[in-house]
Formats: sequence, structure tokens, C-alpha cells
Amino acid sequence: MAGACRLHLVLLQTILAACYCCLTVFAHSLTAKVHDWQLQIPAGVVADRFGGVHVLLAGLACWSTMTGLNPLAGYTTHPLQTLVVMRAALGLAQSVMMPSVSATAAR
Repeated sequence: MAGACRLHLVLLQTILAACYCCLTVFAHSLTAKVHDWQLQIPAGVVADRFGGVHVLLAGLACWSTMTGLNPLAGYTTHPLQTLVVMRAALGLAQSVMMPSVSATAAR
């Protein structure tokens, strides 16, 4: 009896992990275009104005925070919406990386 309960628990955990992975892939596909070239042009202007290093560090801090908080989205009341917002913020933070590096290298 105890072995069957453990097996059911392991199967349930596996199914929940697979569902979370599917939600992550789905949210990534929805927000994949956020860090596209449309945001890199304004990010380059911001990097030129405030300095590439400062913008790069701010983007890195935001990117790291969103990556670290990503698994916690499953514990909220609206996990899919939270995950999509986190992935959008991740894409926004990622869009400043290349312009910031370019602005820093140009100085």
C-alpha cells in the first residue's frame, strides 16, 4: 500500500513538472518577440545617454531577478499570467544587453 502511494506521488509530481515545463514554453513563445530589434534601438539611445555600463548592470539585475523568480510563478493565484509578465520583463531586460555592450565598447 505504501509503495503504491509513493508511486502515485511520483507520477503526480512528474505530471505537474511536465505541465509547468509546457507552461514555460508556451509563455516563452508568447513573449519571444519582446527582446527583438524594435526594443534594441530605444535601448541603444538609453545606453548612450546614461552610459552602457549602468544600463547593462540594470538589465542584468532585472534579467537575473526574473530568472530567479520564474519558478515561483506556479505558486501564485494566476500562474500563467504571472509567467507571461515575468517572461516579458525578461525579454525587456535582455533587449538592453547588446546595445549596452556596444555603447561601452565605443567609448
